[in-house]
Amino acid sequence: MILPHRNAVAAWDGSEMLRSTSNSTSTLGAVAAMAAYLDGAEWLDSVIDHLAGNRDVVSLFARTELPVIGYVEPEASYLSWLELPEWLGQGNAVPAEFISRAAKVSAMEGADFGPVSKDFVRLGFATSRPVLLQALDRIADAIKGGPVK
Repeated sequence: MILPHRNAVAAWDGSEMLRSTSNSTSTLGAVAAMAAYLDGAEWLDSVIDHLAGNRDVVSLFARTELPVIGYVEPEASYLSWLELPEWLGQGNAVPAEFISRAAKVSAMEGADFGPVSKDFVRLGFATSRPVLLQALDRIADAIKGGPVK
């Protein structure tokens, strides 16, 4: 845990959370964290660029290939929320189950994040571009009722 100032350290030290969790790290974890903080700026920039590119791929795909899906481009993170059409759930327990079964793509059930998200699936896009494109193609094929590639 890296905390930004002494007040945060005092709050953390006095919290119940600290007493209920392990407070140890491996040597490799400590060395990796130190390397990331001291020399990781270039790597972090490349990851941010990659994620922004993947976000743009999902956004374009949702607008052009999946017009029946509601989609709002995320402003942060590597998670997209796809609103699936109402008819999709007919005969399927939940939207994410349909995506998993019909498209062979893993997505989180929106309802797990609250009732307002029940018609959504949460799809992570922190992956390689070829894997992301294959997942999106499979989702499109499943929703359009075609064979999944």
